[in-house]
Parts: sequence; C-alpha cells; structure tokens
Amino acid sequence: AQNCPERNGRFADPSQCDAYIECENGVPTPKLCPDGLMFSNEASFFSYPCVYPGQTDCSSRPSTQPAQPTTSCPHQFGYYLLGDANNCGQYLYCAHGKGFTFNCPEGLAFNEISLRCDWADLVPTCNAEGYLGFTCPVTYSNELGYPAEYSYHRASGSCDKYFICLQDRPRLFGCPEGQAFSEDNKKCEDERDVPGCYIQGVQQ
Repeated sequence: AQNCPERNGRFADPSQCDAYIECENGVPTPKLCPDGLMFSNEASFFSYPCVYPGQTDCSSRPSTQPAQPTTSCPHQFGYYLLGDANNCGQYLYCAHGKGFTFNCPEGLAFNEISLRCDWADLVPTCNAEGYLGFTCPVTYSNELGYPAEYSYHRASGSCDKYFICLQDRPRLFGCPEGQAFSEDNKKCEDERDVPGCYIQGVQQ
C-alpha cells in the first residue's frame, strides 16, 4: 500500500495512470478513475481529478485497468474517432458505456489529441486532401516565382463553397447565404454578380 507523501491531497499511482491515492489526515485511500479516464496531477483537491487521455501525461505510468467495453464503446468513457484518415469528421462520445455519434461541422475533422473539431490539415491522423476531396495546385505569388503562402479556389460543383490553401494545405469555407464565391475577385459576392451562380432566382 502507498503511503501519503503529504497529510492531505491526491497523489498519482507510480505505475497506473488511472489510479491514485487520496490522503486525509495522513490516511491513504486507494482510488480508481472510471474506465477510460486518467488521473491528473494538476487537478485541485476540490475538483474532479479524472480527465480524458491526452489531457494528462501518462508516459511514466502507462498501465491502466482492464477495459470495460460495451456493444457501442471501447471504454466506459471517452472520445473516439470514427472512420479513417480519409473520413475523419465523425466521432463517438462514450459516457457510462453508452455511445453517442457526432459530426464535426463541414470541412472540420476530429482531433483525438485536443478532443475537438479542428481544421483537417492540423489533425495529424487526418489526410486533409483525401477528406476534403481537394488537392491544392501549385501557385506562385509574383513574377519571381516564389510559391504563394495562400491561394483561393472555388469548390467543384458549388458556388458558395471555396478552399483557402495555406502553405499548400486546403481548408474549406462557405459564403454567407445569398452570396457566391467569385474566382475572379477571390471573395464572396452577391450571387447575382457571379456568372453561372444565379439562374431564375435559384442559387446554383
């Protein structure tokens, strides 16, 4: 059994990331986070000490309790990417073994490290080009032939969606309602002013 390093407080198990001891008046009580959550040394004594993986460093105490999977979840708690590198906009949230499926806003991908939806090119496990269906063409900024830091491209088959390429990586954007992306002016404009995007009052 572990001893209390201090009279009061919570202290990490030396080898298991989801285990800790809680000390009150020098008396240690072994504790275990729910399956899928990890103990955080940074949590104050008055806050819940168990967090999602990625929100604490488990490199020095990598072991965990055996998983308690259900028919819909690999663990009782957690966020999990659904799909693969070319389909990375959907994720699973598990609470008490029950799974809930969510979709990121269009063009964004689920980041398993930050546990939030992010630009696809910033998510290490996502192939932004495959996911968005667009590969940035090589563009040049001036007559000296230096590669452009960013460029604009209207999405194929769409008037109100376009890509901004930042250092040759695509990000999907959309124009406000009633506007379309002008490839000539590289910005959203009234759809009636963009050729081919307004026919008989219907946006294309």
